[in-house]
Amino acid sequence: MADAMVGPAFSGYRRTSSELMATTISQLRTGGTDKRASRTIRVAILCDYREEGWPSMDLVGDMLVQHLNSDHAEAVVADAVVPVMPHLRGSIGVLGRRSRARTADRAFARFWHYPSELRRIRNQYDVFHIVDHSYAHLVLDLPPGRAVVTCHDLDAFHCLLEPGKEPRSLPFRLMTHRILRGLRRAAWVTCDSESTRRAVLEHQPHHDDRDRRNQQSDMKRRSVIREKQRQLGRIRDLRRFRQ
Repeated sequence: MADAMVGPAFSGYRRTSSELMATTISQLRTGGTDKRASRTIRVAILCDYREEGWPSMDLVGDMLVQHLNSDHAEAVVADAVVPVMPHLRGSIGVLGRRSRARTADRAFARFWHYPSELRRIRNQYDVFHIVDHSYAHLVLDLPPGRAVVTCHDLDAFHCLLEPGKEPRSLPFRLMTHRILRGLRRAAWVTCDSESTRRAVLEHQPHHDDRDRRNQQSDMKRRSVIREKQRQLGRIRDLRRFRQ
């Protein structure tokens, strides 16, 4: 089944996963020197923690590694990145309830342990494919322009996209906001259904306040530069007239 693809800045495309990888490989091979073009592209498949118990996500990661190494063996070497989840329950027993301890483990693992592991290996790969959109915050710790994220749905972001329908606590919203920032920064987003693709395109224009401030700052800076260029042009014209 073809995946629905969303390209840079969420401009819409529709391609299969194989076509996406072929395009990425081609861009990496033709975008550098001849020496770079002759080498194999190394791809890191960033999987979920096995301890989270999401067999469907584990299957996505395993199949990506298998098919990339078989269908693109002449150009790609794909490795599965599957860290072991650290456990904090023994050191923070004051949490009391088991569910709270598990939540603490997951938050610590996702937002501190996994990013720290990635920072140690991020220079060893050319492309990083995050198989689960709820791990999209990992993009923020990867080299720009090298991350692909598979988005399965937008359920995880409802507390931000539709806060009236799904109110959540402040800590949860802050974590979700970071995940959404990572998703928006990905070079490519692949969706496994057309409905998810449409939902991603629909909600992309809703940038956060920081994005809007950055855009306004960039526009103001470009306006100042254009005005200085116009003034410089007038000075040059005046000098030519006097000569």
